[in-house]
Amino acid sequence: MSINNLSEYHIKNSASYIIESLFIIMRDKPFASISIGEITKKAGVHRTTFYRNFDNKEEIIKKFYECFVHSYLEALAISRPKNAQEYLKIFFSSCYEYKKELLLLYKNKLDHYFVEIAEAKYIKTYYADGMSVEQEMSICYHYGGLYSILHWWCEQGMSMSSEEIADYFYKMDGVKVRGGHYRHSWAFEE
Repeated sequence: MSINNLSEYHIKNSASYIIESLFIIMRDKPFASISIGEITKKAGVHRTTFYRNFDNKEEIIKKFYECFVHSYLEALAISRPKNAQEYLKIFFSSCYEYKKELLLLYKNKLDHYFVEIAEAKYIKTYYADGMSVEQEMSICYHYGGLYSILHWWCEQGMSMSSEEIADYFYKMDGVKVRGGHYRHSWAFEE
């Protein structure tokens, strides 16, 4: 392994320690009251390491959502859902895997970053060569709806199972996910 690879590996590990440390601190303290010094101390990293990975505390939250959305899109690619109901179950199951973190973000009014990151990551992944206005609006509508349901679910303490929440979302009129804006071989129409 070269020094450059080792350095990249260390930075990635440092970022994950910083993200994890922030969530640990947030269990007992509001996000707004947490200092970068507290985060670096908990993570066991120097302040320069923090600033090598992040510009500010909000960047930690954005990086968490990037990782979350990446794992969700990866689960979609692996599972290749046959219909909207399967798609929604994958999304809400992915959310449930991060229940503790998502509830902390909701409690600290930081859940709004989901839409920004999800839309950007999805567009970058599947529409790198551009998209029509209709496609872009469809993605905004889609992730706005998912965010609203996720926000509501967090308000309820995520007490419903991921399957229940996906089934309710699927049954709602006018909100069924349609494959028109997907660019996947597993895209579906109902």
